[in-house]
Amino acid sequence: MVAALGVVALTVGPPPGELLFGLARSVPGLDGLPPTTVERAANVLLFVPVALLFSASAPRLPGVLVWLICTGASAAVETAQLVLPGREATLRDVVLNSAGAAIGVMLHAVVSRRRSPSPG
Repeated sequence: MVAALGVVALTVGPPPGELLFGLARSVPGLDGLPPTTVERAANVLLFVPVALLFSASAPRLPGVLVWLICTGASAAVETAQLVLPGREATLRDVVLNSAGAAIGVMLHAVVSRRRSPSPG
């Protein structure tokens, strides 16, 4: 729920790339990154916790279904941005969000395997 609220806030608020670009400019070593690189990283990182928390909250759902739902949510966010002033909807953002969701699903799979007791 918290992750979903975060996604909604970032949909109607300033673009996540702008937020991270301001942060990156204040960190030595990251201050030289171009805005497009920061924006792309932000789009990937945005959906990692969404998919990770969704996977954890619905452990019976297959990972591929969690990924598909997250990808659909990303497409819905981009569609909503078509009518929001100052926002730009792109297929690239859906692909990058989808990659972040895949990372989140995989992280959950790794963590849950390590926490499960081994048979025997």
